[in-house]
Amino acid sequence: MNKFYLIGKLSPEYVKGYMSNPDQDRAAIVGSAAEKAGGKLHSLEFVRGDFDMIATAEGDYESMLAMKVTALQSGMLNELIILDTKFDMVSTVKKAVEASGTYKKT
Repeated sequence: MNKFYLIGKLSPEYVKGYMSNPDQDRAAIVGSAAEKAGGKLHSLEFVRGDFDMIATAEGDYESMLAMKVTALQSGMLNELIILDTKFDMVSTVKKAVEASGTYKKT
């Protein structure tokens, strides 16, 4: 299982629903959807800045993509970015070093 960070922007519909029921456990709803998609939600936090929420979850990429599609089609989010932590940075940099030897600016 991979660890993922999900960063999203809330939609006006989400804000309207939240205002009508501010005590509703949003993490439980998102967690249930994550499980149905094959993932597991570890945290859901609201943040200030360019984005409105950040979550940590685990699963495979397809499960995270299913969560994204579900969130976007529901109208609750306007944007959701999936950040995947499972890759080998050393191997990636070595490949970049190899590739950069053949790349020339024109």
